[in-house]
Amino acid sequence: MATDEIVTGQLHSWSLIEKLGEGDAGEVYLVESLFDQQKAILKRPYRSAFTSDINRQAAQIASEAQILHTLNGLNLVVDWPSPSQAIQVHVPQVIDRSKAGTEYSDRFFIVFELAGGFDLNTLARWTRLGQADQSDRSKEIQQYLETIADSKKIPDLILLRSLAGILGLFQHIHNFRSDEVVDSSAGLIWNDVKPAHLFWDPYHKRLTVIDWGNGQFLEIDGTTPDFRFTRISDYSQFVHEMGLFLAEQAPHLHAGLEWPTARIQAFDLPDLMPAIREKVSELLSAELQKLQAVRQLESNLILTSYPATNQIAELEQIRQQIILFGEIPDHAGAQKFCLHLASHLVAEGRLMEFRENCTQASQLPEAEVDKWRFLDHMAQITPQDESGTGTSKLTKAFLHAIQAGLQGDWPTALWALFSVSSKGEEPDWWDDIARGIRWFEFGIDPAVPTPYIAVKRALHTMQSASIQLEDTRPRSPEPAPPFWMRSARCNRPHRRPSSAAWSSPGHR
Repeated sequence: MATDEIVTGQLHSWSLIEKLGEGDAGEVYLVESLFDQQKAILKRPYRSAFTSDINRQAAQIASEAQILHTLNGLNLVVDWPSPSQAIQVHVPQVIDRSKAGTEYSDRFFIVFELAGGFDLNTLARWTRLGQADQSDRSKEIQQYLETIADSKKIPDLILLRSLAGILGLFQHIHNFRSDEVVDSSAGLIWNDVKPAHLFWDPYHKRLTVIDWGNGQFLEIDGTTPDFRFTRISDYSQFVHEMGLFLAEQAPHLHAGLEWPTARIQAFDLPDLMPAIREKVSELLSAELQKLQAVRQLESNLILTSYPATNQIAELEQIRQQIILFGEIPDHAGAQKFCLHLASHLVAEGRLMEFRENCTQASQLPEAEVDKWRFLDHMAQITPQDESGTGTSKLTKAFLHAIQAGLQGDWPTALWALFSVSSKGEEPDWWDDIARGIRWFEFGIDPAVPTPYIAVKRALHTMQSASIQLEDTRPRSPEPAPPFWMRSARCNRPHRRPSSAAWSSPGHR
């Protein structure tokens, strides 16, 4: 739901872009800073609620702000199953709040970081439907989501990393100490374990834990001030909520972890958790080893000294496997592989295979699509000599220009073609190629005429205007004879015509 509302905090003014949801704890919006267009999340009391509900929601939001402020944008490294296989866990940081005096009113709000990635519930919905939504995302992320959706399952490694991340987070916050908040000296609890609150970010390989509205600080005796919750409450929610999610989304993983199927009593959890932790660590380590092996294959293929065209399909299969582990493939490395292969194909004059490589490279995420299409066009118009060996001067010039274009050296590409086409008439392809090179080197729109064409057009325009001006100018009357001719005529003696010229015989 779009909105035009703007609210002003202590640091920035925020435009409310979209309402993401509402509930017992208030309403949540996607917002954008009017100062630097930073996107974030805003939470405030539900404005149509009763006064008592507004006060309760405002108090809960204020408590969440205090916990987030205490954790201060926590970036936790969970170094198990081993330090080399560590998992990053992040807690959003509060970046703004409403002005003083708005507490316990419907004008109170907090603004915190936008979680990167996708929550587990959303991933589950996309895999169940077999397709991701068509939101405005990069080509890279869209391909990532479509691959996971087509697989019909959330990658095991994402789920195992999430489980390990939560357990590592509990171990940290349950004994967390802060000099700023006295009440936190005995730790705090999250108290809201849900798959919808866990965001996996494939870019940074990081788990973000959101929604701390139910979080509470612990007293010295390990209970909350109202004596309702303890550290065991977090573990109880973990076993119940994540167990239900695993049973539905990954039954094989639920069985492999030997997850409890019956409701566990709170007093049994301390004895149960070490076994769950050990199983999670064991399966996580196995999955990470599989991922490492696939990553090594990707690296070996990208760094090969003599790439072959049949390796493109092999690289694509490896990239798909990496996505199914929940990570992003090395797109920059794939581009380097395609550039390396393209250079070899051009050097050997294999332009048909080069053009196929251009097509495949242009479809990769982060590809310079226009560049690959232009190089494909250059290969298409490259002349072939009669012998078919590609040894003519013009053919060599085109191959040299394509090689320079692959390296981004567009002036060299233009000079290579100019040096063999400057004599005689301008080739049909020259203007098209020159415009394209100007675009890549200087960012000049190909629709803008080249300087030569602009001057030529101006000259023709002036010539045409001159001719039209000459045709439309009024003609002057026949000029009078010079004065000396006029005076000569006046002084000339009168001569009588002869009778032969004018008289008749009867008059003589």
